[in-house]
Amino acid sequence: MYHADGKLSVTADHAIYLNGKFVPARNAKPGDMLASAALEPVEIERLTSSRGGIINPITADGKILAASEQGAPVLVATANEWLADVLLSSYPKYTLSFWLAAAFPNAVQAYYDSLLEPFFTRAVPSLTKLKMASPTPVVAAGLILGDILLALGLLAFTLCSYKGLVAVAAVTVMAVYRRRVLKTK
Repeated sequence: MYHADGKLSVTADHAIYLNGKFVPARNAKPGDMLASAALEPVEIERLTSSRGGIINPITADGKILAASEQGAPVLVATANEWLADVLLSSYPKYTLSFWLAAAFPNAVQAYYDSLLEPFFTRAVPSLTKLKMASPTPVVAAGLILGDILLALGLLAFTLCSYKGLVAVAAVTVMAVYRRRVLKTK
């Protein structure tokens, strides 16, 4: 999307601050206003589509200033439409996934890029409908379960990586060595 101060590339389901509220980027049209880092709204001039890599940062408040190389930053959420409202609340600060992402950002980004992005790309339409149709307690329970599953998935992903396997092997060798040393004493 090209705006008065440059260019921004986001996925169609990414939540952007448009005309005073967070909405999916696919709802943008020429003439709409984006919130810029300069505190003055900038007008969308034209929209195009492209393909490229995706970066999904995790922040404490669910928001970032995003820009391409040719543009001033504008306000966007760090999530897509089905989860943006949750990430823009205070909920994430209390999740295991949030703390793991803060502690291991590179591993979390690799996990997201490799496994979660393809899954969420396919599942978001169904998840959005399910979230809208479910009572709040069911959504809350689903988020808690999802948080636990994401953390376990990150652990499995990390352990199955080359570095993870080396770490597990090193710990195993040390444990066997200590056990043998203790038996001989």
